[in-house]
Amino acid sequence: MQTGNFIEGKNSAFSNDGSYFLYTSTNNTVVIVDSETRQKRCTLIGHTVGIGWVITSPDAKVIVTSGYDKTIRIWNPTNGKELQRCTLIGHTEEISWSITSPDDSILVTTAYDRTVRIWNATNGEELHRCTLTGHTGRVVWTIMSPDDSIIATSASDRTVRIWNSTNGEELQRCTLIGHTDNIKWAIMSPDDSIIATTAFDKTVRMWNSTNGEELRVSRSYYWVRPPVITPDENLLINADFDGRVRIWKLE
Repeated sequence: MQTGNFIEGKNSAFSNDGSYFLYTSTNNTVVIVDSETRQKRCTLIGHTVGIGWVITSPDAKVIVTSGYDKTIRIWNPTNGKELQRCTLIGHTEEISWSITSPDDSILVTTAYDRTVRIWNATNGEELHRCTLTGHTGRVVWTIMSPDDSIIATSASDRTVRIWNSTNGEELQRCTLIGHTDNIKWAIMSPDDSIIATTAFDKTVRMWNSTNGEELRVSRSYYWVRPPVITPDENLLINADFDGRVRIWKLE
């Protein structure tokens, strides 16, 4: 799924196929813009409170939004029609991140209550809960392996941890020593060997996911946007708020 970047306080992202761009507005809506014509396609209207995050499906045919009204909504990006809605009851604090399984049937959420919860994306039923007993800070990011068996999380305690998605067992932990402020975003290479992180210290760092060794660091004078990996899985790209774009080769 395509995750959002943050631009001037608005959650925004391109679809995976690049055909449209979306951003959240201050009136609890999402605006869809056609990439070619640069004209507004439609507006997603329904959330009653602010929108926390937005993701798009791999084929760009579906948009999923999460609102502070505790609902997850699925939309048609062509006409803005709401296709599905479910209310997630369980987290006791704000949801910080969400991902879906490759077939979009399962939704995984992390929250500031330090838990990871797994849901049926169709009806909002909680399928399984993994309580993360290791993190000492708020969980801010998560990713799921292609076979749905592994979940990796990053928290404000500056650690990345890997968990069994079935029983919540912590399988691996690496403490990332280098960032001088809390980690904001993280991404893993396709083979899970490298973790790239951005933090409030205005740096991007690449790590060995097995032992936490720092491999590379890039510093900026401005806030750093979330990193992305190119479709061919060879390059990692990140941009700064000063307009600079950095391209790293994944080896």
